[in-house]
Amino acid sequence: MTEAQIQAFFNSKVSRCLGGTDENGKPIVCLKDFKITSVTRPADQYCSGYSGAANESAARIIYRVSQACNINPQVLIVMLQKEQGLITHTWPSAWRYNIALGQGCPDTAPCDPNYIGFFHQIYGAARQMQIYMEGRWFQWYAPGKTWNILYNPNANCGSSPVYVANKATSALYYYTPYQPNAAALRAGYGTGDGCSAYGNRNFYNYFTDWFGSTQQTQSSGQNLRLGTDIYFVSAGVRYHVTPEDWPEYQAKFGAYRQVTSLSGYGDGGSTSRFVRNSSTGVIAYFDGGKTHRFASCDLVAAWGGACARVVQMADADFARIGAGPEMTAFARVAANGTVHRISGKTLIPLYDAAARIAANGGKVDPYAAVMTPSLRSRMTISSQFQFAPGQFVSANGTSEVYLATQDNRLLHLPSWDLAQDIGLSRTKVSVPAANLNGRQKGVFGALLACGGKFYLPSGAKLSVLNRGNVTGMTPTSLDAATCGRLNLTGTPVATESFVRFQGSDAVLHVTGGVTRHVVTTAQVRALAGGTYPPIVQLRAGSASAFTAGPAYMQTGTLVRSDGTAEVYLVDGLSLVHLPSWEVATALGIPRSVRVESVAALSTFERRSPGLTTFVLCNNVAFSATGGTFTKVTPAPGTVVTALTPETCAALNIR
Repeated sequence: MTEAQIQAFFNSKVSRCLGGTDENGKPIVCLKDFKITSVTRPADQYCSGYSGAANESAARIIYRVSQACNINPQVLIVMLQKEQGLITHTWPSAWRYNIALGQGCPDTAPCDPNYIGFFHQIYGAARQMQIYMEGRWFQWYAPGKTWNILYNPNANCGSSPVYVANKATSALYYYTPYQPNAAALRAGYGTGDGCSAYGNRNFYNYFTDWFGSTQQTQSSGQNLRLGTDIYFVSAGVRYHVTPEDWPEYQAKFGAYRQVTSLSGYGDGGSTSRFVRNSSTGVIAYFDGGKTHRFASCDLVAAWGGACARVVQMADADFARIGAGPEMTAFARVAANGTVHRISGKTLIPLYDAAARIAANGGKVDPYAAVMTPSLRSRMTISSQFQFAPGQFVSANGTSEVYLATQDNRLLHLPSWDLAQDIGLSRTKVSVPAANLNGRQKGVFGALLACGGKFYLPSGAKLSVLNRGNVTGMTPTSLDAATCGRLNLTGTPVATESFVRFQGSDAVLHVTGGVTRHVVTTAQVRALAGGTYPPIVQLRAGSASAFTAGPAYMQTGTLVRSDGTAEVYLVDGLSLVHLPSWEVATALGIPRSVRVESVAALSTFERRSPGLTTFVLCNNVAFSATGGTFTKVTPAPGTVVTALTPETCAALNIR
């Protein structure tokens, strides 16, 4: 019922109010003329809230509360009559309004002061009915079962079994927990015997007398035409059918029937695809000949609707349409068209089924209803596709390949070998360049960052660097979804990082942002802290993701820095200064000096004092003359240069 229909009903029941004052000297006001200032109530899981207003009529309060708490206003009207006779009363005392519905007024105790007053009675009772029907706190008259229900507050009057068929019936028995006995039923609206109770009997009598059967057995929804306008009617309300909605309403409710008047229906405005079951409160989207349930009002809003602005349908009309899959945050703009993810006021197209499943949390391919043109007009459709995590893409007609991340970046892939070495397939999709525009471009490097940790490729997997970023490379940070697509279970790297590329035996140390060839096994051990480390074997093309640096120098050779005259002997990972060529001659070292960059030499430790003709190899001292080494016991104070076993071997010191 609309507010106007409720007011008209009240007017029809009292043609003349007697007026005057009641027994307490307060004015007598009949319900049809009653007005009061309502109170603001917050929304909760049972009612959507109420904004208080001054000078509201009883009809308006009942209508607004019925909308807020999803309850048939006819129920509240009948309760007003069976509790205090307010619908037909021609001289009601003021106190009757204070306890109008008996809400918070048990038969065995005084009324709860929190519910005193007409508004609190109406809102409180409607909300209480929803609490009853929720079935969480009240379960002793749960629907679908038979319960023994008392005849009277006096337990001595006995009880008998009653089958409670539905939530509405259970709510009435929670509200008034007594059934009429035989005497009460025989009496109609009259008095039975000392064990009679009348609340639920009177509710049934008034409801069926005023509003008809409580059993709704067939659909009342239909399309009617008044003049040139078509209306859909259901549950006593008419809705003007818009051209874009007509195909759906016609398909389910048939061709229109011409009428000369619709004055018996309340005005619900225009139709939409947002419909509500007036009995259950379920809100759904009417699309493709089915109703698709919304799980929340937030999802309704995401689709451009509002829970407060829907087409109210009688339960039978709602059921007549038939239920389809539940609504999601995914939409199509045309039947069988591309699926879009709803993000605020933007529709983001999803490239394929893999992208749809990923966007749906890795679950099933989500259902996507078709957005009407009017809803779509409020949205912006992005030109950029959203791809599945780990998807490589190219612009049509180009050879550059990019990894499309979920945070709107394009990371240039230097080689398909690198893709395989991190566990991704050598597949790509080509799309128009416009679908890639606007994304930030970057480089897909060999060092990846996921969740605050650093990883290197390790042959179809990624290995975490336990010591952090010891490589000196700039990491490529990936979003969580892309990281989730990768296999991060490669063998952890506990030392420095070493790689070898297919087709080469060279072991490369990843350090300082470059790869450096380590020329001896001893140097590898030394760099790894004394033990031979794991060497990651990568495909040849993955080398393009690394920057090649200078090789480590051969131990036992002479080097100098570019632009300087200082010469050093390479001793493992350190440099020993050569003070003169005479020392080199004594040690049998050729006068061949390799020139290295300052950067290459900066990674070596410079030892002091400088090189002498007395050396220590494997704890044995030698004196060098003309390339010949003689074991000696150095005199006290003699400076002896300790050399690594590898350098000793290179100089043939035995």
